[in-house]
Amino acid sequence: MLVKRIVVIFLLTFILSGQVVADKALKSITATAILYSADFSADGKIFYSRGDNLSIYNAKNYKLIKRIPKFAYAVNIKFNYYITAAKNQALELRDIKTRKVIKTFMGFSDRGSSTKSISDDARTRSAVLTPDAKYLIACSKTKFMVRIWNVKTGKLIKELDFSFYGASKYDTSEISLSSGGKYFSVVAYKGNVNGNGHIYLIETRTGVIKNKFPIRLEVTSYALGYKGNKVVKGDILNNILLVAFEKNKQILKFKDKGIRAIAMSRNGKYIASVSNKENIKLWNAKTGKQLKLYDDHNTIIMSVNFSPDGRLLISTDLDDVIKIWNVQKRKGPLKDTRQKGIVHKASNYWKQFKDFSVAEKIFKGEFSNLAYSNNMFKLYYIYMQSEYYGFCREKLPANSIRRASVSQVQARDGAGNIIRREKAVEHIAYIAPQFIKKYDAFFKRAKSFKARRAMKKHMNIMKDIQENIGKNGQSILGASVQVAMEGVSSEPILPVINFFKQTPCDSATMYQMRENFRRAAYNKPSLQQAGIKIPNAKKESISFKDFLNERTIYQACINANIEKFYCKCFNKKVDKVMTKKELDYYSKDFSRFDKEVVNDIWSKPKNHRAWKLIELRNQCLR
Repeated sequence: MLVKRIVVIFLLTFILSGQVVADKALKSITATAILYSADFSADGKIFYSRGDNLSIYNAKNYKLIKRIPKFAYAVNIKFNYYITAAKNQALELRDIKTRKVIKTFMGFSDRGSSTKSISDDARTRSAVLTPDAKYLIACSKTKFMVRIWNVKTGKLIKELDFSFYGASKYDTSEISLSSGGKYFSVVAYKGNVNGNGHIYLIETRTGVIKNKFPIRLEVTSYALGYKGNKVVKGDILNNILLVAFEKNKQILKFKDKGIRAIAMSRNGKYIASVSNKENIKLWNAKTGKQLKLYDDHNTIIMSVNFSPDGRLLISTDLDDVIKIWNVQKRKGPLKDTRQKGIVHKASNYWKQFKDFSVAEKIFKGEFSNLAYSNNMFKLYYIYMQSEYYGFCREKLPANSIRRASVSQVQARDGAGNIIRREKAVEHIAYIAPQFIKKYDAFFKRAKSFKARRAMKKHMNIMKDIQENIGKNGQSILGASVQVAMEGVSSEPILPVINFFKQTPCDSATMYQMRENFRRAAYNKPSLQQAGIKIPNAKKESISFKDFLNERTIYQACINANIEKFYCKCFNKKVDKVMTKKELDYYSKDFSRFDKEVVNDIWSKPKNHRAWKLIELRNQCLR
């Protein structure tokens, strides 16, 4: 047991000894549709995201410039071009401004399936446009073929069939284009991904293979350098290798865990890698030394790219969030980069509401198709509109629409049998016109979801409701804790009532919450995404000083360069064990815990609470 404790303490000390501090994103943008990747324009003034929509943003103020409801294989902002799929297995060159088809290029197809579209069977895996928009390059998914077209004439310049080189026709790679556009590369395997293969360097203008580098392991991601003379790749054994094509040899090798995506800066100084730990690492391309850790994503990261000047990084994740990162060191005093004209609440503000995470995301503008996939969102939407009538009816417009519902409270025993049924009660609410359509739709759709939750905490919930009566003497839907006719569960209404009790009807906070709920329901950009400024938002926001001083154990742990999964675990375990004084103390400087608890543990008696805290940390290390 003594040996085990010594080992654990050594591990804790080792973990805390890292020198790389986690950086936070400069900007986060939640998309309104599924995302695949994001990148900068050639001049760095614009960035765009590709997915179910093509969204184009101003890189200076992050405002949305244009959204096109179409998947784009490739984008060239300078010439206002984007490449999309047609229904006849062709690739279409379209104008970003008018969305009109400029030219059509022959796509990839298999025999016997000529009626299917590219989107149906994914014939085209990837496509790229060169910076000068002279050439279009595309590779097939079902055949290992690469085609190069002249964009101006539409003529096919070259077709490369890598099956002649021993490549499996079922294994293809994304095309990686050098920043200058002179060269591109593809990965081809001999027979299968676990066998031998090559990374091919190909001249864009002629389609001639200029060089190739042998590979022995499956490549998880790779990127070509600006001039096409270097390529960086990650493999399944967590190796990151920098290869010089002109010398045809490996010049650098280092490690990262579970490499999902990789990028190289245009100046060749930096390499960025995405790991399976939901973070991005910045590396020195000459030494392989880690320079920075970007750890602000909450789920799997899908892509990463550098800006042309190498000052910024852009990444996307599975939550359809775009994040912009600073590569260069921060100079001068910290600036308040929070969006102006938007209410920003302290983390403690949200802690007072139990199970209010859905509404918190809506308030912050962090939603993407929530209205159609999240049943809790529908319940909150219904309760938000009904309780607005209960607390703020004088603010409703004269043309608000009347809605009524009948509820009957039932008490059940442990077996679910009804032991008491109260008299049915009718509830009246008036809903503002801009909310009524989705209110009616969600009210019908939410019935089955409510019914599944209707057997929980019957009498306890009713007691909680009675203790949270609204300002006007009645909570409009509060009595519908258990509704026999509709099977209503009341848990979501409790934090809604608390929110209304402390939020003035004409406040910026109330407007931001209600308006973002409406925008989420109608699948429209949030107030944050639309760049709309709310009067008096700053007065109701946490001050920048308090925002910087706001500390949590989790944030302090992350800043100490400890793994994200460990910090989440430890934060959860000590939150209910540590006193408020201890939480504040260690949150300001997490190294204090290492010095005063971990390193000094042997001087404390066995019944000292420090041993309890050490055990909690041990559980997170296992």
